[in-house]
Amino acid sequence: MLLLLDKLIPSIARERIISCYIRYMSGSASQNTNFVVALCKQTGYTYDKDTRSEFIPEKYPCAYFQRFKLDRELVE
Repeated sequence: MLLLLDKLIPSIARERIISCYIRYMSGSASQNTNFVVALCKQTGYTYDKDTRSEFIPEKYPCAYFQRFKLDRELVE
């Protein structure tokens, strides 16, 4: 889900969605808000839907995503 989030929703949109949510909740952020913000913050990854090209920055948190092993057959 995090990979799809990073690929399909630009970071500026993610930041605005979180800001709107916090304003909607009248500034009373839940205990999980900081965790959600950390997951959704800008990673520097960009994807162009038209050319299907992607740019993975040098400090992209690949290790974060490698914590979850996916079965290749399941993915296929």
